[in-house]
Amino acid sequence: MARFPSIKSLVSESSFTLKRFPLCLLSAIIGSAAGIYLVETNYNQANAQKNAGYLMMVCSLGLTLFFSISLYAERKKFTKSKTILINAIALILFIAYYFFLRYRANSMEYVRYALVNIAFHLFASFAAYTDRQNLKGFWQFNKVLFLRLFFAVIYSGTLYLGICLALLAIDQLFNAHINGKNYMRLWIVIAGGV
Repeated sequence: MARFPSIKSLVSESSFTLKRFPLCLLSAIIGSAAGIYLVETNYNQANAQKNAGYLMMVCSLGLTLFFSISLYAERKKFTKSKTILINAIALILFIAYYFFLRYRANSMEYVRYALVNIAFHLFASFAAYTDRQNLKGFWQFNKVLFLRLFFAVIYSGTLYLGICLALLAIDQLFNAHINGKNYMRLWIVIAGGV
């Protein structure tokens, strides 16, 4: 029979993840906050919506790249100062990219964004296995990464649908008048958290 993890083990694992991937988690939090802000803005606030969308784009890229940098630095056994320097350079580039999007973006920028996003995801797939001697480990790592992503999508989708059905039942049974934006906010929090 499967046992649920204890609170102590959850706190321990969470603090380990926070120490291992701090900028990854920061990207997820800022991207989720930008998504909620995007939901909250009115349609007549086009500039604010655009800026929030750009921030979400940059955070999405940051999430993948900071994850890849952490894996690569661990594999190559970089010193803490070298890892911090690489992360700082990446952070500065993302801040510059955000301001580039705000002031110079055109319709082609979405194509560039998609290509850079694909490149960062490919980098994440081999960041921990850059040497040719460990080919079996590379495929095992990608299998585990794919399965974790797959189950994360399944779990977050199930959680979202369950809470949405509960909110809908409360709305219909008790005439609670739940705002439709709450469903979008809920999705952003769940997707950003997972």
